[in-house]
Amino acid sequence: MGASQHLALLRIYLNEDDHTGLGGPSLSGVLMERLKEAGVPGATLYRGVMGYGSHQQMHATSLLRLSEHLPLMLEAIHDESQLRQLALDLQPLLEGCLVLLQPVEIIHQPLNQD
Repeated sequence: MGASQHLALLRIYLNEDDHTGLGGPSLSGVLMERLKEAGVPGATLYRGVMGYGSHQQMHATSLLRLSEHLPLMLEAIHDESQLRQLALDLQPLLEGCLVLLQPVEIIHQPLNQD
């Protein structure tokens, strides 16, 4: 990422049990793979312990259930125009997701660390 680039943060809110179709792979895994294939230098997927969305139904961790429909948040920072185009390309997969794109300024970046 060069100093002259306009950087942005792409943030996608989804659920851990979202899939790309009936019996298809997990949406989160597909999104991470697509970001990597598009040359985004890094992305992180966060798993929430509790949350609710537009349906106002609370989801929380439970020892009694294997899948709790918990919230996930995917974040990636990259060139704004490239992330915007990528979000448009991914739109068919993101039907039930909240997608944000906002400008960012990196103050400090570690050198070549994963």
